[in-house]
Amino acid sequence: MGTNEQAADQSAPADSAGAEALGDPGKKALDAMKQKWHEARDEAAALREQVAGFDAQLAAARTEAESKARSVLAAQSVQYAVKAAAAGKLSHPELATKLIDLSTIEVNEQGTVDESAVATAVNKLVEEFPELAARRFIPDPDKGQRGATPPPAPPTMNDILRAARG
Repeated sequence: MGTNEQAADQSAPADSAGAEALGDPGKKALDAMKQKWHEARDEAAALREQVAGFDAQLAAARTEAESKARSVLAAQSVQYAVKAAAAGKLSHPELATKLIDLSTIEVNEQGTVDESAVATAVNKLVEEFPELAARRFIPDPDKGQRGATPPPAPPTMNDILRAARG
């Protein structure tokens, strides 16, 4: 019982003496007022319980939303880390996110991706599918210019006229 309920119960004997002085209409009015007060008290208690239920639902929804947001951000972080690691090793780095099982790569509470697991996964992919490896241009020294000077250019019409003039 709350303090208001105790005060109402303690004042009941005093109210009964005062109610006798009011007569039947006064007693009826007093009883009606007490009934309304009890109904309002019960309704307030029910509303408090309902608010407590809403608070619990809100807390659960917040927890679920935070969990979903963390998992989405973790998945994106892993994708970006895999693309970055595959950039120099694969000719099409975006394929790495499709060919590597990203769920095996862990992300800690701060959102940091396990870089060694990413590097291992990318290296394993290159070993498994060597045709995906990036081709590096290696200059061939045998394909350069040979000889000390290039051959002379053929003479132009001006060169021929100058030579004829003497």
